[in-house]
Order: sequence, then C-alpha cells, then structure tokens
Amino acid sequence: MTEPAFVVRAEDQPAWAEIVRRAEHGESVAVIAHGDHMADVVPSGELDRLRETIEVLSDTELVRDLRRAWPMRGPVTRHTNCGGSRR
Repeated sequence: MTEPAFVVRAEDQPAWAEIVRRAEHGESVAVIAHGDHMADVVPSGELDRLRETIEVLSDTELVRDLRRAWPMRGPVTRHTNCGGSRR
C-alpha cells in the first residue's frame, strides 16, 4: 500500500474527530474547499478494497482468464448500490 503524503491525527485536530468517527462506522466524507469537491475521506478498509479491485482490473491477462473461466449466463445486471447500505 502506498504511504500517504500527509497524515492528520484526529487527536491533534478536534475538527477531524467527527470525520474519524464516521469513517470508523464505514461512512465516506466529502472534503469541500472553496466550494469545490476536492477529496473524500474513506475508511481504510474500503480504500484497500478499491486499490485491490483496480489492481485486478488493470491486469488484462487476469481479466481475460476470469472471463473465460466464468462465462456470463443471461443478461448482465447492474447494481447501483454495490457495497453501500441497503435501505
């Protein structure tokens, strides 16, 4: 895993305490600066899963092998709320 360029310790920055609390509960938090969406704070486990997914999907040979080994049957179904809470 790549080390972050900058680390904010929640105990040193009281304003981050709520953000950390939300991340601990699996929520992502948008960071807005000057009216623009600049970044997102996501739980580290989620970030690890995203990086792993990118790594797998970037390996064209592996994707090709997976497609051959697991043929699709029937129509492809799109899930619009993958990984999120179900309401």
